[in-house]
Amino acid sequence: MPRSYLMIWELGSRRWRKVYKDKTYTVSCRDLKVPQTKDVSYQAANAWWTAKRAEIDNPPHRPSQG
Repeated sequence: MPRSYLMIWELGSRRWRKVYKDKTYTVSCRDLKVPQTKDVSYQAANAWWTAKRAEIDNPPHRPSQG
């Protein structure tokens, strides 16, 4: 089964990038606490992006003031 990449791998900086709703999101392998290779880190990056997208699409509800 082919691998599914939810983000783009930036080889030079060894990090993952995603443009979503006109904003760029990046996460490094160091932040993910995984080795700095595409093959080893893509699953952690996919999990990070899935959580980040949920956070973006469903912001916490703030009670109205008034």
